[in-house]
Amino acid sequence: MSKKTEYTLKDFLENRSRTIRSDNPRAAQFAGVMAKRIAADTLTKEDFLRLANEVFPQNEIAKQLALKTWDMFTFRRVVQEVLE
Repeated sequence: MSKKTEYTLKDFLENRSRTIRSDNPRAAQFAGVMAKRIAADTLTKEDFLRLANEVFPQNEIAKQLALKTWDMFTFRRVVQEVLE
């Protein structure tokens, strides 16, 4: 029987900041900065978007990256749950 571990947003961001560095440096930088700023393991989408806006105020690129990152994170969690 396998032990179920929760895949946190912080885990996702830390992994993403390392794995996409050469393909998409801007998204990797965003993920790295956001991973350092997250205090809690579990955030809602609204909390994450608010935090991104605080870190990168009035920045349209950061807003788009935040939305895309959240969607990829939730997709990754669903896939992980299905595979377990």
